[in-house]
Amino acid sequence: MLIRRTLIFVKRKYTESIIQVVLLFLLFSFFFSGVVMYHSTAMYRDQALADIGASLQVSHLPELDEALLDGTDPQIITTIEKLPHVMSVDVATPSLSGPCIPVGLETVKTHTGYDPERQPSSIFSEEEERTQMNCVNISGCSAISLRDQFRKKLSVITEGTFPTQDVPGVLVSRSFAQLNDLNINDNIKLKYLYSDDQESAIEATIIGIYDTSLRFEVLKDNDMGTAVYMASPYNAVFVDFDTASRILGRENTIHNFKVYVDSPRYLDDVQNELLSLSLDWSKYQIYNETLSYYSEYASQIDTVFSNSLRLIILTSTIGIILFIVVYSIWNKQRIRDIGIFEALGENKFKILAQYMLEMLFLSAVATVISIPAAFILISLLSQTMAPELISANAGNLIIPYDTGEFDINTVFSVSFDLRSVLLLVAFALLIISITGIALLLLMKKSRLQEMLKNGG
Repeated sequence: MLIRRTLIFVKRKYTESIIQVVLLFLLFSFFFSGVVMYHSTAMYRDQALADIGASLQVSHLPELDEALLDGTDPQIITTIEKLPHVMSVDVATPSLSGPCIPVGLETVKTHTGYDPERQPSSIFSEEEERTQMNCVNISGCSAISLRDQFRKKLSVITEGTFPTQDVPGVLVSRSFAQLNDLNINDNIKLKYLYSDDQESAIEATIIGIYDTSLRFEVLKDNDMGTAVYMASPYNAVFVDFDTASRILGRENTIHNFKVYVDSPRYLDDVQNELLSLSLDWSKYQIYNETLSYYSEYASQIDTVFSNSLRLIILTSTIGIILFIVVYSIWNKQRIRDIGIFEALGENKFKILAQYMLEMLFLSAVATVISIPAAFILISLLSQTMAPELISANAGNLIIPYDTGEFDINTVFSVSFDLRSVLLLVAFALLIISITGIALLLLMKKSRLQEMLKNGG
């Protein structure tokens, strides 16, 4: 009976009901758009930071020659590894990598995209190109498991273990191992391509084999020719710090190192701890890699993040005020209606229930149509505020000049999750509650005779 009477009441106040639905629709659409963008960008920001990781690079000043440095005391590295929130320290220098010839072995030529055989190199001679196409690229470090592709599970060890100072050796891809019929504990010889001693080759033991989901694509503008195969993830060889130093003919003195932290929120704390160590900071500098990568690849998301928050606050405040103002314009008519209901013997609870049911019905209609409208609104806002963030995910793609430490792909997608819908419902219930409280106060303060008098 109450529902039927409410529907008749809504139908009788056709114009007023339409205006209320329109106002609620606009309010809910903007609010829901802000909430969805806020949640989506917050999720993207967290994912971007997770992809980037948390690390600090400590390196000597670029104007100083490594030959003039004494190197970092290994005891300091040990101290750093014991600091709170420090996961590990990679003592490899950024330059402790390079092309090496796997003596007597073949390199993997699997790729997608363009054919390097039909892309003559513009930077290498034919002999250099032919030599480098048969090279692998070694990377030496002491924290291989925290390198991007292993940390993100794009490459996973399926046999053996990671090379370390205590367990030296090399880690090769499954494709490279199968091509050359190699297994764990087999020895291979690696000769640095630019070694002065052309006969030198360092023998190392395979202690790990990894599978990778990374794909290797050769692009149209490849100017390396067939030498591009050296950059393939299938030809990436990871070795411990000391073995890499021997293969590349360099001293294993620690001049630069990377500190891996368990969360970006603790980077400042760890950095302050580093600055308190007895390192000659007139020769070294700390480089916040996380902040740098985030600023370069993902900081645009902060614009969307802050704007969506402003959108929620602004539309909610203005919308509520506007709705209350418009709603109060009809108070005189409501006072009259309430007086009539009371004169007919209705108690205040039933009268309030009818008005609340009316608001619930109108709010439900506005909520349903505001969700698809918000999708259109979000698309327009996304393209306006950060069009460069709308892209396809190519996170498992290695392009010719990458060798394992690849770029962060800026990907932003809007998702209508259950949490956003529940917040919209909660917001609608808040509006209904506000109007209910206003009516309750109106009924409490006014007597029947005054209601009829004011209504007339």
